[in-house]
Amino acid sequence: MPRWNKAFERHKLLAEYDGSNNDKRYFVYGNYIDEVLVMHRFSDSEDYFYGHDHLCSVVAMFDDAGAVQERVEYDAYGTAHIMDASYNSRTVSSYDNPHYFTGRHLRNGASNGFVIRNCITIPPPSPAASNRL
Repeated sequence: MPRWNKAFERHKLLAEYDGSNNDKRYFVYGNYIDEVLVMHRFSDSEDYFYGHDHLCSVVAMFDDAGAVQERVEYDAYGTAHIMDASYNSRTVSSYDNPHYFTGRHLRNGASNGFVIRNCITIPPPSPAASNRL
């Protein structure tokens, strides 16, 4: 997998570059903290527009003509289920979409989780401590 360089403004992913620092894609955000509106890909010179639900979670990607290119549904735990425009399941985004649940972007692929702001890691209690009643 190629290594990409990324440009951030605080927590927002603004742009990505390939290993030779060539433009890969950039993102445009709205008024809300995680409201990504547009992804421009230099590989095909296309703009892809994001549709959101009430949590600012990405639920669809549209092309310039307004046609749905990809859909996303979430289970109760925020796990993304990616589909094509006809609701056929996909294992990954065909458009390399990094934004999903509540507009957060994935950190280096789906297996590494989401980028979370101001995260405090609290270790789980030991089994011995949880048995004390």
